[in-house]
Amino acid sequence: ELTVENVRKCSRFHPRCGTSFLILMVLVGIFVGMLIPTSIPAVLRVVIRILCLPLIMGIGYELIKFAGRHDNIVTKIISAPGVWLQHLTVLEPDDSMIECAIESMKRVIPEDGSDRI
Repeated sequence: ELTVENVRKCSRFHPRCGTSFLILMVLVGIFVGMLIPTSIPAVLRVVIRILCLPLIMGIGYELIKFAGRHDNIVTKIISAPGVWLQHLTVLEPDDSMIECAIESMKRVIPEDGSDRI
């Protein structure tokens, strides 16, 4: 049941949080950037990095999706930087915030259960 007490028991940290996605994008971008040779001109390196953005976003998306579906040591390693950053960016909600979130959820979840897969 959606009550403030029940919601309060849940963790504010999640491997698929937007904060985790952003830090993962930075890390994947650094890794992919390291694969671009430094012997080519700087302007060409910048163009190659820009062209690699869809690749970086795709890899990051798949990693975050994988981390959300599985719970093992690999996914804990993938999710760790994002969860660490969430300690700085995600604050504990007060009761009024939880009440607002509960009301929002009640308005978007159909009562007949038609949202079940």
